[in-house]
Amino acid sequence: MAKQLETQRIQVKEDTPVFTIIKPVSVPIERSKPNRPMILIIWTFLGGIIGVGMVFGRTFVLEMKEKWNE
Repeated sequence: MAKQLETQRIQVKEDTPVFTIIKPVSVPIERSKPNRPMILIIWTFLGGIIGVGMVFGRTFVLEMKEKWNE
């Protein structure tokens, strides 16, 4: 029984192809390009968040230094 099972497993491995073609190759019709307005919006938003974080973080750190030195 175990020998038959092992033979079946070996047969499945032999029958299974190593490479399979999922989709045939085709030439793209339109050129892909980056979405520049979206990139601009995202980086502006991140820049604003980082800038505000730096301003509030700097004041927070300075206040903590003053309290620590007292």
